[in-house]
Amino acid sequence: MVVISGRSTSALRNLVPVPGVLLLGDYGLGEADTNERLGLARFNADVGRLVSQWGGVRLEPKPGSTSVHFRAAPAAGEAVITAVTQVADRHGLLARAGRMVVEVTPARAQKEIALGHLIEELSPQAVVYAGDDTGDRGCFELLAGLRLPHLAIGVASPEADRELFAGCDLVVEGPRELAPVLSRIADWAEADRRSG
Repeated sequence: MVVISGRSTSALRNLVPVPGVLLLGDYGLGEADTNERLGLARFNADVGRLVSQWGGVRLEPKPGSTSVHFRAAPAAGEAVITAVTQVADRHGLLARAGRMVVEVTPARAQKEIALGHLIEELSPQAVVYAGDDTGDRGCFELLAGLRLPHLAIGVASPEADRELFAGCDLVVEGPRELAPVLSRIADWAEADRRSG
């Protein structure tokens, strides 16, 4: 099992303390190189000055990315997205709007790139992928083009545009509905492994 997340790998270790699970934080980036760290540091300094003008907007620097949260100031959302994207562009970084957040990463930090590499390296018999935000769109698209058996699961929420899940094979209403689906898949896989 693999978890690819926008959270940092260290945060994932606290959230998913399960032996044997591969954790890939910062959109699967791994280690940011020197130029990427420098670009993020410059971005953080520039955008930090902008963020101070909006009450409730918060900057979250991580080892290989930065999140600009506006959940506490939803009315500022469009202005925050526009301003953050402009600053990210100046520093050669990728900005993607998510659920009440703008995620800023080096260009190579994309979940679909990490997932594609994993599929090549691991040669799985099938792929199950669940996602709930705009950073998952590329993975849904990648799976749709696979000849390998796959299941793309969209995890809906009031904050996510339903169009995001257009390419999914299944959409569930939140994490509570996802858990039993994953349990059934795990039970099926275990029974299949035992039988043959």
